[in-house]
Amino acid sequence: MNKLNKVMTTCLMAFVYPIVTYAQESTVLHTLWNKIEKQYPGVAAKDAIIKSSQYQAKATHSKALPQGKVQLQNSYGTFEGSNGAFFPQTGFFNVSGNVQSLSGSDITANTFGSSTIEWDLYTFGRQTFENKASDAHTAQTVMEKDLYLLKLKQELAMRYIDLLYSHTRMEWATKNSIRLADIKAVSISLSTAGLRPIADTLLSSSAYIQSLADQDQWYGKKQSDFIHLAELYGSDSIDYAASIPKFIIASPPAWSPRVSVMEHPALSVLERKIEHLEWSGKAINRSGFPVVKIMGGYAYRGSGINSQGHASSKWQEGFSNTTNNYLIGIGMTWNVSSIFTNRLKKESFEQLSLSSKYSLREYTNKLHADLSAYTQELNQQALQLHKNLLSVQQAVSAYEMYTARYKSGLLSLSELLQIRQLLEQTELKQIEASKAYWDLWVKEASLTTDFKTLFDTI
Repeated sequence: MNKLNKVMTTCLMAFVYPIVTYAQESTVLHTLWNKIEKQYPGVAAKDAIIKSSQYQAKATHSKALPQGKVQLQNSYGTFEGSNGAFFPQTGFFNVSGNVQSLSGSDITANTFGSSTIEWDLYTFGRQTFENKASDAHTAQTVMEKDLYLLKLKQELAMRYIDLLYSHTRMEWATKNSIRLADIKAVSISLSTAGLRPIADTLLSSSAYIQSLADQDQWYGKKQSDFIHLAELYGSDSIDYAASIPKFIIASPPAWSPRVSVMEHPALSVLERKIEHLEWSGKAINRSGFPVVKIMGGYAYRGSGINSQGHASSKWQEGFSNTTNNYLIGIGMTWNVSSIFTNRLKKESFEQLSLSSKYSLREYTNKLHADLSAYTQELNQQALQLHKNLLSVQQAVSAYEMYTARYKSGLLSLSELLQIRQLLEQTELKQIEASKAYWDLWVKEASLTTDFKTLFDTI
């Protein structure tokens, strides 16, 4: 190796490695994923949504328990009674007494406390349907998290492969610049000896400078892809060196894709959504039915008016002359006017459920078609990789022979540059074919929800 090649190799080693702090041991995709799954904010957001849905489900289930209310009050005012009738709506308060038959003060203090309890004894299935609807919604949020994790795995794999691709392209550009530097050195020697025109030196120098520009481009792209990967991982301490030689696939690994996609979380989300809509529609429909309930109550009352009809204006007397009462019974409430409205709401839920069923059928067919298509592409891509490898090997051998002919003065520079360009294109096709293969594998893994093999391979 001549002095120029040694310098270029040293520059390459300093240029290729990213400006990051590498870990002591090589990390692979499944190691990256273990940390991302635990620390990525999006996963925590999905966990919070699941917990929120679980609390809502518990709140819905708690409606089946007796509902109790307590009130305490102390008032000071008049007690003049009045005849007539009224609806006891908000804004009214009750006054009991007859000032003409009482003696003493015109105002007195009062104390009142009560506790009531209502228990829906029979709701014609409404409560049961509401509970099932809330449980289905909780299950839907769990499936949505599974779907999010699947998409996050796909995003991780795609970003990792993009980084390996840009790194490989940068190495490819660096390799080309080393070849052109060697050609430039030979052309200068031949021109100095008068065996080649000075134009060869200019032409080789131009091609060499262009190769350096390509290096700069792919170095920037590699750094950009690394930053995107670090955003997922939460740290820039990523050592992907062990995966670099695996990116160019000489022999495609064996894999056996599953033929069914029925366990895909996207389908499970739609199924849980359909259940939620169906149960919600039934609950809304039953809301138009009457509710049979048990009611009970206890009341404590004190007044400044004693049994002899004397009214005291002293505040403390409002805690005297106490009475205790309780009441228990069974009743029914029925919002008759809601029957028509609830029927319309039920129809709305049924249409939403029908829409989700059609979407489920559409997405199922699409997943099956995509899996079949990607499987066929992977098979053909594997054949292409074998042919690309053979083509690169032959192109490298041919280039070495033509380079020797150029150094011997038996070949022109323009012819050698054309052969070099053919070699570059052959190597580039191999890189592009490998990238396409990995991309197809990621798509296939996202359909079968099986990323383990991919993560362990690269």
